[in-house]
Amino acid sequence: RTLDAAALEAELVGCRDRIAADLGQVPETFAPPYGATNPTVRAACARHFRLSVGTRLGRAVGVSDPHDLPRLEMHYFRDLGRWQAYLAGRAEGYLLVRQLMRSVRRTIAGG
Repeated sequence: RTLDAAALEAELVGCRDRIAADLGQVPETFAPPYGATNPTVRAACARHFRLSVGTRLGRAVGVSDPHDLPRLEMHYFRDLGRWQAYLAGRAEGYLLVRQLMRSVRRTIAGG
């Protein structure tokens, strides 16, 4: 479902303020539910959050859109050794394979 501009703003501000009230700190980042984003949502996020993430599998680089950052899914790094290898710069190939497999799956599914 798509929210109109006023409802989108109210949702973002309400979520931010609720988290701030519960935790005593204003959140600076946001992850749209189910990755449901578009230019309007990203612009609204930019008004209220320093960063927000999308659903693209990957790692952020200097030219990444700060309101559509790629994300690493920790599901793929449940193995501690694999995660440590990635952090040490030795598992970029693994991430590329996961990205390729996700792309193939999306193509087959018609999306």
